[in-house]
Amino acid sequence: MPGNPLPSESGGSAGASPSRMEPMMPGNPLPSERLARLQADGLAGARSRLLRQAGIARRRCVLDVGCGWGHVSHELSRRSAGCVIAIDVLQPALTYGLAQTRARAAGRRGGDVYHVRADATRLPLEDAACDLVFVQCVLLWLTHPREALAEAVRVLQPGGALVALEPDFGGLMAHPPEYDLRSLWLDVLRRCAADPLVGRRLPDWLRQVGLAVETRFLDRLEPADATYLELLDELPLTSAQQQQVADVRAAWSARAEPPTVHLPYWLVLGWKR
Repeated sequence: MPGNPLPSESGGSAGASPSRMEPMMPGNPLPSERLARLQADGLAGARSRLLRQAGIARRRCVLDVGCGWGHVSHELSRRSAGCVIAIDVLQPALTYGLAQTRARAAGRRGGDVYHVRADATRLPLEDAACDLVFVQCVLLWLTHPREALAEAVRVLQPGGALVALEPDFGGLMAHPPEYDLRSLWLDVLRRCAADPLVGRRLPDWLRQVGLAVETRFLDRLEPADATYLELLDELPLTSAQQQQVADVRAAWSARAEPPTVHLPYWLVLGWKR
């Protein structure tokens, strides 16, 4: 790692303005800690394989962009050979993540995790400061995702890797048809100023900022989990949409077997030459 890439100590604030994410609901700018953890757990297998392909075990400085509650930051620390810089613009999440870091430090598990309040489009890092940049379920919420990717490339060393896992709600599939909430997801995410189709755009965006790109997809269909309906509960649904979700939830609980529901994720590796 070339010198000290950080402008402040662990848990410090870079003082950037919060533009990573608009609040999904008033006073609730993040998914709940519980749902964020369940989401991270659900992507654990795919994330593990992607990180291994990116050479996580030899990476000396990992940047976790939009770390949220920090559920993946400590996994990155445990698997890498150096430190993790976990950034987010939302101080409550960083405060929670810092508390978790101190608890883990007491047990001597993993390397250093530095928590920094920062905007993904204005990273407080030196050029070529990191050798791996990690992004998961963040770009869909960004106002300027391409600017954030350009910043990620700036701080990435030659030979470094960018690892991204982003959903594509335009490809959401469900059967029987009464469980198909694709149109609802597309509508509510767009009303939140999110991009529900960000996954399919990502490979081309990364090529445009100069990375060599490899794209993968989930390799298995897992049993559907009704938890994804709880995510909708944290979004600003109309009254009609609330009733639609309630109807789906009631039908789901009455089934002996879960319906088929699949949300495609684009699993992308970008390599800096």
